[in-house]
Amino acid sequence: MFHAPAFSRALSPCRVLIVLVAAAFAVCYSGARLKAEQAAPLHERIDQMIESAHIGPLAERCDDAEFLRRASLDLTGVIPTSDEVRAFLDDPAQDKRAKLVERLLESPRYALHMTDTLDVMLMERRPDKNVKGPEWRAWLHESLTANKPYNVLAAEILGADGVDPDKRAPAKFYLDRDAESNLLTRDVGRMFFGRDMQCAQCHDHPVIDDYLQQDYYGVYAFLSRSYVFTDAKKKVSMLAEKAEGDVDFKSVFTGEAGKTLPTLPGGEPVAEPTFEKGQEYEVKPAKDVRPIPKYSRREQLARLVEAGENEAFRRNIVNRLWAHMMGRGIVDPPDLHHSSNPPSHPALLAMLAEEFAAGDYDMKALLHELALTETYQRAFEMPADLEKQASAAVAELAKLQAEKQQLARAYDAANTAAGDALSAMLKGKEAAAGPSEEDRKKAADAVTAAKKAMTAASAEIAQAESQVAEQKQTAALLAAADSAAQKVVGRLSDDKSLAEAAAQFAKRAAEFKQQIAAAEKAVADKQAAAKSAAAMLAAAEKAVAELDSKTETAEKQLAALEQAVAKAESRRDAASAALAEFEPKLNATRMLAEFAAAAKSTAEARARLQSEGDKFDQAEREKLEAEASRFTVAEQAITDHFAERFAVATLKPLTPEQLAWSILQATGQLDAQRTAAAAEIDKQDAAKKAKEQKDAKGDNAKDEKPKDEPVKKDEQPKVAPEPAPREVRIEQAARAKLQGSVNAFVGLFGGAPGTPQQDFVATVDQALFFSNGSQVRGWLRPSGENLTGRSLKLAQPELVAEELYLSIFGRLPSKAESVEVAAYLASQPKARDVALQEIAWGLLTSAEFRFNH
Repeated sequence: MFHAPAFSRALSPCRVLIVLVAAAFAVCYSGARLKAEQAAPLHERIDQMIESAHIGPLAERCDDAEFLRRASLDLTGVIPTSDEVRAFLDDPAQDKRAKLVERLLESPRYALHMTDTLDVMLMERRPDKNVKGPEWRAWLHESLTANKPYNVLAAEILGADGVDPDKRAPAKFYLDRDAESNLLTRDVGRMFFGRDMQCAQCHDHPVIDDYLQQDYYGVYAFLSRSYVFTDAKKKVSMLAEKAEGDVDFKSVFTGEAGKTLPTLPGGEPVAEPTFEKGQEYEVKPAKDVRPIPKYSRREQLARLVEAGENEAFRRNIVNRLWAHMMGRGIVDPPDLHHSSNPPSHPALLAMLAEEFAAGDYDMKALLHELALTETYQRAFEMPADLEKQASAAVAELAKLQAEKQQLARAYDAANTAAGDALSAMLKGKEAAAGPSEEDRKKAADAVTAAKKAMTAASAEIAQAESQVAEQKQTAALLAAADSAAQKVVGRLSDDKSLAEAAAQFAKRAAEFKQQIAAAEKAVADKQAAAKSAAAMLAAAEKAVAELDSKTETAEKQLAALEQAVAKAESRRDAASAALAEFEPKLNATRMLAEFAAAAKSTAEARARLQSEGDKFDQAEREKLEAEASRFTVAEQAITDHFAERFAVATLKPLTPEQLAWSILQATGQLDAQRTAAAAEIDKQDAAKKAKEQKDAKGDNAKDEKPKDEPVKKDEQPKVAPEPAPREVRIEQAARAKLQGSVNAFVGLFGGAPGTPQQDFVATVDQALFFSNGSQVRGWLRPSGENLTGRSLKLAQPELVAEELYLSIFGRLPSKAESVEVAAYLASQPKARDVALQEIAWGLLTSAEFRFNH
């Protein structure tokens, strides 16, 4: 049996470690543009942020063959054909990689691949229950073909109810989970907001401090009123919703109870309208009647998502698209965004989220930019001069450690100063607290009382003065009457009655003088009282002014103290930020130094074992062997660090779908079906055209309707949907023929239904499938223009090796690999077809084919 040539690059120590790791942020595109105010394109700014945050060397650029295979798998889900590889490798254009990315994104395979990607991400291979898978996938494919903004696509899923048959497909997300509120809370939280809060259902998360029970029920509140309703007549399940149902919760640990309105992760509770009792529904609940509330919490969730203003929603999807291209998220795992699992590059994640929203949530445009980055185009081998760079880090380490100590001392001093300033402020609050509220109230009450007394005195003075004025007017009249009476009496002295009357006028005039004198004295007394009240008011107002002055002084003192605290805390925070920013630099340098030391120690130990091994006893020998293995541990640590910092490409296992379609591509089955589909489609189109021409001739022979005769409503012509482009129809038809085979791969290589499809674990049944299964073997039997059929027609062994390696690995074979192929073919001259099958089988089942690198 032919053994696949050793994947020499993958089997280097660094590369093996990357395999193990894998197993366990404006350029335009086709009218859709990421809007950026900055001059530099987004892909350049991404690279600047990645490179400025990394200490040490970066992996080199991957070669053209590696880039072609990587981009083809990530953007279309299938490896390139041998002809596509040849054309790309032979293309001398400097911009051929950018043109390739655009070509791949324009390909019908892009929407098909991203349909697979979103299907697996959102449904996690759950079996069909209430909405058929093909219906759901067709909707996804239509959305992706139209490049529907992601926020709109997500809102259509989260707002779907399955009532309208034409819009039923996106309701699969809810309906195939039976609208179970807790399951939906978990899946909506992690898939759309990057937070798996399942363990916060019964209490605050026991491990993740950021995930509170209230956060869980904030999402739960959007979904808890919804349930599955089955239309008895149509026998169709759909979503219904109640108008009532508040959310209360209680911790099983502490017994603490709470309640919440619907709340997006990281957002504020959503206010709701209120309705009079009995007026909550558009359609009230009844037997066999689907209720429709006037206000839907679930629809509000969809509106908020479509608005695209939630930061967690933005960051989740850009992080997932980043992970799709780079092999790991900026936050990894992608569904555990929290402070204890911070982004590897916080500013980069923030920028990508902002750019994505500014670019109308254009997934294709973001993928385009990511594919153009040098970060994406790095090789997956560690930098060749890593040990040299690491040796230089040894000399740098002591300097950086001393610098860290200075930063730490600066932080400690700033932290102490901040504490002292805070203590001084607290003491100052006691010493310069100003008047108490009780004193201020008493002073204010005294002013109020004095004003009241002053007002009363003024009113009494006005009343008394009014009385004096009236009395003086009366007295003046009496005096005039008395004077007139006396003149009359002087002329009529004998008239006693007149004399008596005159005497009465005189008497009353005298009495009024006395009353006026008394009233004027009363006015004077009241004026004195008013003067005293005015003095009291002035004194009370002076007391208030003194209190205000004391308050102002205290406030100024406290403001000065608070300003001192703010300055001290700002210095402390700046020192803390400088220390935090410096820490990764020191850690990276330390890691490089440890790597260099381990390399040196390992080399020395291995040399001693080789030259003097016989002289050591068992204990000494075991000690040297342990020292000799130290390099492997240091190498894994540095490799993990470089992968986390995106300084080297991550080796990614092919998804089950990628694996299946790539094997079908490599063996020639997919191209065969494309050829057959093209012939059938051309035949159908020719027949359709002939029929249209025949019908047109028949219509011309008929009498036309009078031009003034209106067309009846039921005779309005129906507009047929625009047919898909020919290449799209060919690809869809070819894939439809092979979908059964792909499903077999998914069943064997896919994860358990309802679980995240992220990890790759090789199993015995997978190995037996390749070793003993007849399916792949059958595809390798020489036939027509399939892989082995083409190869059999090539007489020269080096051309056979070239065709096999281009078709399977997407690269040219090395000289040694060509020699090995030639030797194996020569060893079986009478069974060349069998030998070709064995070689192809060995390559297809190798580690190089199984991973995207």
